[in-house]
Amino acid sequence: MASVTYQCGYFNWKEIQINIYKINLMNSIEVVKQTLFAQWNLMRWIRLIVGIFLAVQAIQMHDAVAGFISVIFLFQAFTNTGCCGVSGCAVPMNTKNKDHIEEVEYEEVKQKTPQ
Repeated sequence: MASVTYQCGYFNWKEIQINIYKINLMNSIEVVKQTLFAQWNLMRWIRLIVGIFLAVQAIQMHDAVAGFISVIFLFQAFTNTGCCGVSGCAVPMNTKNKDHIEEVEYEEVKQKTPQ
C-alpha cells in the first residue's frame, strides 16, 4: 500500500505531523530524564535500596511475592511516587525563594473584663 502525502499550497501536512510527533517525543524524553535523574531525596534512596534488597531476596529464594513488592518499591523510587498516588508522598519540586522574609503584622487582643 502506498503512503499518501497531503499537500496544500506550500505545506506538506505529513511532514508537519512527523515534526510535531518528534517534538512531542523529545519533550516526553526530557520529562522522563527530569523525573529519573532529578530530585533524589532520602526517601527515594530508601525505596531504591529496599527494592534492590527485596529483588535480590526474591531471586535467591524464588519468592514471587517479594519480587512483586520489590517491583513496587523500585517503581516508586524511579518515578518519585509514593503510596498515595502520583507525587502524593514526594517532596515538592518547587522551591520558594528563602531570601525574602515577609513582614507579619500582629494585632493585640485584649480580654474582656466581666461586668
